[in-house]
Amino acid sequence: KRFVEDFRAEMVHEGLMTFRLSDCNVSSTQVPPVFSGAAFLMNDSAVAQRVFVDLGAGFDVGCALESNWWERGGLSVFPLFSTLGSARAALQSELQSRHVHGVAGVVTEAMLGVEGVAFLDPLQLEPRLNRFRRHVIHPSPTLEQQFFVLAEYLRDTGVHAVVRGEEAAAVAEVLRRSLVTFGGSLRSATLLAGGDALAEHLPEAGDVFVAGLAAGDVAAAARHVASHDGVHVFVAFSEFALLHADFVAAFGGGAGGADRVVFATSLPHWGDANPTSETAREFLAAVPNATQRTPLALMGFAAAQLLRTILPRMDKVGAERLADFFYKNVAVTVKDVLYGSFVNGTACAAAAAGGAGCGKNHGATRISVWSLARALNPAVPVLHPAVTPTMEYAKPVARGLTRPQLIGVVVGGVVGGLLLVGVAALLLRFCRDSRDNANAPKEPTDPVTLVFTDIESSTALWAACSELMSDAVATHHRLIRALIAKYRCYEVKTVGDSFMIACKSVFASAQLVRELQQVFVRHDWGTGALDEAYRKFEEGRAEEDAKEEYVPPTARLDAAVYRQHWNGLRVRVGVHTGVCDIRRDEVTKGYDYYGDTANMAARTEVVGNGGQVLLTRAAYMSLSTAEREQVEVTSLGAVALRVVPRPVGMCRLDAVLGRTFAALRLDRLMPELDASDCDGNSSDFFFAARFMTPPSFSFRVCRARAFPALRAGVLASLCARWRVRGDERGVMSCDEHCGALVEVLARRVSRVYGRSLEPRAPVAFLGSAAS
Repeated sequence: KRFVEDFRAEMVHEGLMTFRLSDCNVSSTQVPPVFSGAAFLMNDSAVAQRVFVDLGAGFDVGCALESNWWERGGLSVFPLFSTLGSARAALQSELQSRHVHGVAGVVTEAMLGVEGVAFLDPLQLEPRLNRFRRHVIHPSPTLEQQFFVLAEYLRDTGVHAVVRGEEAAAVAEVLRRSLVTFGGSLRSATLLAGGDALAEHLPEAGDVFVAGLAAGDVAAAARHVASHDGVHVFVAFSEFALLHADFVAAFGGGAGGADRVVFATSLPHWGDANPTSETAREFLAAVPNATQRTPLALMGFAAAQLLRTILPRMDKVGAERLADFFYKNVAVTVKDVLYGSFVNGTACAAAAAGGAGCGKNHGATRISVWSLARALNPAVPVLHPAVTPTMEYAKPVARGLTRPQLIGVVVGGVVGGLLLVGVAALLLRFCRDSRDNANAPKEPTDPVTLVFTDIESSTALWAACSELMSDAVATHHRLIRALIAKYRCYEVKTVGDSFMIACKSVFASAQLVRELQQVFVRHDWGTGALDEAYRKFEEGRAEEDAKEEYVPPTARLDAAVYRQHWNGLRVRVGVHTGVCDIRRDEVTKGYDYYGDTANMAARTEVVGNGGQVLLTRAAYMSLSTAEREQVEVTSLGAVALRVVPRPVGMCRLDAVLGRTFAALRLDRLMPELDASDCDGNSSDFFFAARFMTPPSFSFRVCRARAFPALRAGVLASLCARWRVRGDERGVMSCDEHCGALVEVLARRVSRVYGRSLEPRAPVAFLGSAAS
């Protein structure tokens, strides 16, 4: 209820909540998290007022879709009235009297400096460059991202620029750097003050970037484009959205030139009657009136969808917690849209942005290039397909060096190179990064967190992509070793394509394995062959396991959805925490870890799928309460592992949100680590059996005559890699078991490689070697 005049209580019908009958007798009801936001209505700007209406309409229908808001959290955005000049003071005053978690819609540069409140996708009325401010989140493309994508579209082209605004010079410089990165150039840049006319500075031919459009400029630009067939005008999408009605009025109704006005956007089409995007389909259903479907309305709708996705995953809502969510989760997937990656760090100069330690508060992906003609008619195709810009600018080239300067540069380069070689040698000799003994857990009574990793289907990948795998595995090693050093963990063993890692801190291990998956999905592998191979492996398994109703988790995903979640090599990871038998090897001078903890960590990794991170309950419960809040996990319940007498509590760490996996591979054959007839250390047997590469299989298994248990372990591991069901050992001897495994493995290998092998010939050869 709300109180009106004379203190009368009046029912607020939109605030009514109906509970299920089963909830009526509970002793308490938990109040859900509620986002309290604000949107400013600037009464001295017609454009700002129009934005308030359109953006708010889209946000409202996005919120209205939530039928179970009491369980998932609620969204509340209230209006604040001010002028452009007084908006900062009005916001500060509001923060003194009520909780405001976030601000959306039109803002001023001064407002963004206010701490204690988050800004979600803020819109400014003049072109501004983005600078890292932790509490300012940009899900939509920044001006820099738009310039970068448009420069990639143009390539090797000289363009002009007309820029109006306080940051005109800086905006022109960023445009120039973007063009140079793709072989283009900025032929001229006209910088205008606030009251200067813009249309008279447009060229009569060629490409021109225009930034800082005002309401009256659109009609003048339309007349210029219509009368000069050789000119193409590139505008910022934010300005197109702000002045959408003006663009429709100036270029609609059959007026010419709409195909020569260009912008870059990450939105689906707001007016498409048959959209392929899930977000666009829901927007279409929520806004049946075509005249109300505008870019700003879709932006408001998308913002509501984003908040609806975030709120259920937050116990409490606050400005700082809202910003933390993006940086801790790195990326957020909402329906068919991916936002991220977001990186917490410090503000860096434009030239250094993207470097180590630099923060990143923008997360737009899949930005495509449209003409205005497509905006007016969804049937018109895009000019350039969607890309996610790397934002890596070309380095400036020094020119005009004098002879003494040139000599100095050459001599300095030689001396510097020698110094670098010397420093690198010292680092390799004394530090060794990932194998730095200073980071190795050494206290025998302290719990150790062990991490095992392995590349999914590496044997099959070597067969399918042999020319790529050497470089791919080298990259795999480099990326993982960099993370081991970053989180001060210790590389215990690396054999083939697998790692055994020891960490003193369980939280450090959780951060390491989470970032491992994120780094791999973001890395540019330079080829799509690895992903295509994984698709074929899944489809092949679906054909063979048709009776088991196996459904490929990734092979049949839409290409756009696939690219958001999968890329390149897939690594499965297992993590377990416990006390280990710690020994120092006098030959390698390194440390090794034995016992049940090592075996449990290894078995945890083995049952996972590529791209999946599994934590045992022991590892998860070793995290503090505060640390658990910083990791996203999904409980998998109790899992029965082979040779382990009791089910093991297990959870999945959700490193890349939105990934789906096949069921755990609980039927995978593994060597019996504690078999009574095995000679030597069980951990060594296990490691050798898991990490044999295809060449070592030929020489060490086919020619081996000692250690029958080790041979059986290697063969069982290879059967699992090739997804072959081998017979259980039962009462068979080790030699008989080896022969049975060799037979099923040979049949599988011959079918994959397409060779017409005699059914018993390879078995006889391998069988004799095994026996």
